[in-house]
Amino acid sequence: MRRPGGAPPQRATAARRTAAAAAATPLRAPQPPRPRTQPRPCPAHCGAPHGGLPPRRRTAVRALGGAGAGSSLSGGGGSREALLFDFSDRLVPYEEAWEWQRRRVDALCGGSSASSASGASSSSASSASGASSSSASSASGASSSSASSASGASSSSGAAAGGGGGGGGGGARDTRDTVILLQHPPVYTLGAGATLAHLRFDPAAPPHPLHRTERGGEVTYHGPGQLVMYPILDLSRHTRDLHWYLRALEEVVARALAEVSGLKGERVEGLTGVWVGGAKLAAIGVRARKWVTFHGLALNVCPDLRPFAAIVPCGIGDRPVGSVRTALAAEAAAAAAAARGSSGGGAAEAAAAEAAAAAAEGGEALLREYRYALVEAFGAVFDLELAPAAPGDAARLLGAGGGASERAAGGGGGAGAGAGAAGAAAAAAADVV
Repeated sequence: MRRPGGAPPQRATAARRTAAAAAATPLRAPQPPRPRTQPRPCPAHCGAPHGGLPPRRRTAVRALGGAGAGSSLSGGGGSREALLFDFSDRLVPYEEAWEWQRRRVDALCGGSSASSASGASSSSASSASGASSSSASSASGASSSSASSASGASSSSGAAAGGGGGGGGGGARDTRDTVILLQHPPVYTLGAGATLAHLRFDPAAPPHPLHRTERGGEVTYHGPGQLVMYPILDLSRHTRDLHWYLRALEEVVARALAEVSGLKGERVEGLTGVWVGGAKLAAIGVRARKWVTFHGLALNVCPDLRPFAAIVPCGIGDRPVGSVRTALAAEAAAAAAAARGSSGGGAAEAAAAEAAAAAAEGGEALLREYRYALVEAFGAVFDLELAPAAPGDAARLLGAGGGASERAAGGGGGAGAGAGAAGAAAAAAADVV
């Protein structure tokens, strides 16, 4: 029996299911690329020319001289401030960036609001403990690991605790969420439990430095032309669910791809990352300690893809790795083929010419555009206002010395490749690269 003016129960249930499915649509539809203009100085950031970026691209980035370090985050009700360390125009050695992340994680864990969940584990692959949630679910994001503890108490989500110099300096501890954006010299990294079987070289004599890290996932490559974003976030201020966090990072990449290049980012069922045209453009590998995240995402903008041939990237042997540049080139080729087969010619040829121009855009220009697009998308997805760090903050909060972020050639050997998965139980791990 239906209520007056209402739908039958079965129909109402179906309607609710339809609405839920629509709400769960993973990635938004791509938008056409914005018209590019002449390079112009960035008045709010660094004074360097940034080619063709719309003015609103910079609204997510505050001018220097904003709220001082140590100011607390609000517990809700609008945008909150996070600290942005932008080294995206430089190559930062992997070990150095790794240490920076540890310092910020220590600062946030020591004075953060997170309840202790050092065993929180989320993986779309299998977990060593067998208690990991699948990547499609979002239960609690806190499966326990066999060797980790889950003690500690939760405090209010917006607290910025005091205490000794947790970020590398004296005085109050700065517990703002932090984002580090950079490029790396060529380097291979392994997840905590990654197998060496996915290396196509001798781990004792790698072609580039090789490191085993705490993150989840298998082996991947980082190098120039790839933008790497390391968010150090207290998920107690957002959503304490690592599956939600992985999907949010995918959304950041998808929005940036659509905004800059009009590319449609896609997800693959059971895997983590973002694909375009069947090729993986973005890898994601994270870890969390007391709900504070580190490691993050890597977007292939215009890197040399040949080093990926020396590994099975992310342990996925049947799907290629690509970049923004290769995706744009494929679109240009398809547009040119369509123009040749078109009878009208005019509109198709114009579209082909536009696609070819986008594909031919220089790597530095693409990197600049994606630098801003990632920052803007991250701020929107996580409801954060990213405030560029003041000059002294790199030394005070990261321990970065005067030589940090120089254009380094890499160097080093295969240290850490045989470290095994001993550190896998130390904190939360979520896939994947």
